[in-house]
Amino acid sequence: GNPNGEFGMGYFYHMGLFVKQDYAEARKWYELAARKRHLSAQNNLGNLYSNGLGGNKDEKQGFEWTMKAAQQGDAISQFNVGSAYERGEGIPRDYTEARKWYEKAARQGDDGALLNLASYTTKAKAAGATWRKQPGSFAWLLTRTINTPSTRWHATI
Repeated sequence: GNPNGEFGMGYFYHMGLFVKQDYAEARKWYELAARKRHLSAQNNLGNLYSNGLGGNKDEKQGFEWTMKAAQQGDAISQFNVGSAYERGEGIPRDYTEARKWYEKAARQGDDGALLNLASYTTKAKAAGATWRKQPGSFAWLLTRTINTPSTRWHATI
């Protein structure tokens, strides 16, 4: 079948749009699309597994599906991978990996990732760390993003 159509059916069941909400059915449809490398299906399937919706809770499998989409460049999935590393969901907690994935998502304009990175900056400063402002570093990225008129990011500094 068509992965976009399969994703659409999964989304309908996931959200209860036009059909009765059914997480098990959503999982089934998402998995069909996810196996065909549909990024949103991989991410959403990961979410269902991680939260035990539509079947047994399996944070490890949830993380693996979300990681597949993140590795293909999906910003939402990259944010979710960062969040999983930060909280230790499905994998051991690893703040360095969390920051790495938040930075990938932030470079694509993900507002949540920018906020989480700002939180890391605040925590690091409180602990006495300094951030390098060289191109590619978070401090450099944050100043570039905040000063870009087309960005969705709004900050008061």
